[in-house]
Amino acid sequence: MKACVCLALIVAGCLTGCMSAKTFQTQGAGVSVPAISQVSVAPMADQWPHDNVIWYAEKKANDVLQTELEKALRAKGKLLGKGPRLEFIVKDFRLRSGATQFWVGWMAGNDILGGTVQIKEGAKTIKTLECQVSGSYKDATGALLTGNFPSDGRLRKLCQLVAQQVADKL
Repeated sequence: MKACVCLALIVAGCLTGCMSAKTFQTQGAGVSVPAISQVSVAPMADQWPHDNVIWYAEKKANDVLQTELEKALRAKGKLLGKGPRLEFIVKDFRLRSGATQFWVGWMAGNDILGGTVQIKEGAKTIKTLECQVSGSYKDATGALLTGNFPSDGRLRKLCQLVAQQVADKL
């Protein structure tokens, strides 16, 4: 009986998966941004716990986020190689390991990716957005069948959701 209860708790922890996304504008509400010339991403890693800094570097999160931002902007017809540039400053980052996700489940907390988007013309910031995605997204069925809880897939999903938010708000 105890084994069944333990197994049920593990499965429930693995299957939980929901995302919350928040984006709000802090400057330049009336400014229209029809096109972006380039995208850059910079982490504020000096403010993060050491483990998060290591995960960010190992998973090449900068490259993944930049790629996803460029894809989302291209899909909306907004990455045209002319106009102001987009700078994403990553302020919040947390990615749970697959082992943590498996053994602790929902009690391990959420994966988090958030930061500030600045649209700049020269040195002047013309628009600012704050966005954050947090949650425990995973392909629970695939993870349970294969025993694989890939953090790379969760990182990509976080980056895609942030990128979609940014593209939608510009």
